[in-house]
Amino acid sequence: MKKSVVLLCTLLMVSCITFPSLASALTPQIDLNDFYADSSVTVSPDGSSATMNEDSSLSTVLLSNDPFMGEPGIFIPSDSMSLTFDYNFIEGDGDEDEFLAYLFDYNTGSTLTDNSGNFLELWLDSSDSGTVNWNLLGASFLNTTVGMEFQLNAFDSDMDSSVTVSNVSVVPEPMSSALFIIGGIWFGAVNS
Repeated sequence: MKKSVVLLCTLLMVSCITFPSLASALTPQIDLNDFYADSSVTVSPDGSSATMNEDSSLSTVLLSNDPFMGEPGIFIPSDSMSLTFDYNFIEGDGDEDEFLAYLFDYNTGSTLTDNSGNFLELWLDSSDSGTVNWNLLGASFLNTTVGMEFQLNAFDSDMDSSVTVSNVSVVPEPMSSALFIIGGIWFGAVNS
């Protein structure tokens, strides 16, 4: 019994080191229902995605999680490796719009930076899609709550641009996930 537990723990540790995506799979997504959403934003019932559409009554459409404004914010644990999200920005033909996403200090409103001083923001002024992966290793704001905001800014009268944001998550270091799993298995084996 103990040999099989040790073997299983070893395999899990090797898997977590070899396959860092295991940490992502074990990471819960940030619920976009916790964000303030303007009326032209549709958030999926499970909070995994949101679509922002241009609105003729708003020059800026917001999806925002700002503790200063009463939202819960996003807690960044001390073992965080990255913050990731997928996006699909579709700018209408001839439009002059932009998509902006960023992490910020909700006390000052300042955009946060990674350990190398790079701003944790995405700014696009033309159609694009992909995955953002902001490095959080060694960041000064680990183990605190921060704000996060997505903006669709309209600079014209056409209302045909949109952006979809999904799979927002704070990913822990793979070794932290591995140790958590191995500890749980070891605890279960010892107490059985």
